[in-house]
Amino acid sequence: MEAVHLAPTAPPAPASASPDVGSDDDDARYTRPETPFALASTDDVNMLSLNWMCERADAGLPLPRRQDLPAEAFADVAKLRAEHAALPAHIAAAVLPMASVSYCWLKPEHPDGEGEQLRHIVETLEKHAKEWREFFPDMGVFWDWCSIHQKDP
Repeated sequence: MEAVHLAPTAPPAPASASPDVGSDDDDARYTRPETPFALASTDDVNMLSLNWMCERADAGLPLPRRQDLPAEAFADVAKLRAEHAALPAHIAAAVLPMASVSYCWLKPEHPDGEGEQLRHIVETLEKHAKEWREFFPDMGVFWDWCSIHQKDP
């Protein structure tokens, strides 16, 4: 289940350029760093703070669904965007302070009721932290259970 890759990204778009996420005019939207930042800045998606996830995993607690999470569970996307923009271009082109988790839900009512997958994912991301921690003190993590609203039990 360990597949963490920091893929190179295209150079950041100029500050005046706004990503047109729905446009078909240019495949660069799939590699331009501004696109995930723009998507993560909507009310539709919230990125978990990896630091908060680590605390939760260390405490042996499972993750609540998005609408039950406290505000401190979420990464500050504006701060991550600013930290990324402040990087030298060659580094900004190689690293983005975001990750997306894909995994098998263990039960329909809760994908990871015992927090086992959380602990494994945190362990895996932390093993690779040396690749990005010097640039970002936190990372935004897309985890469907926590990043998008879930239906009531």
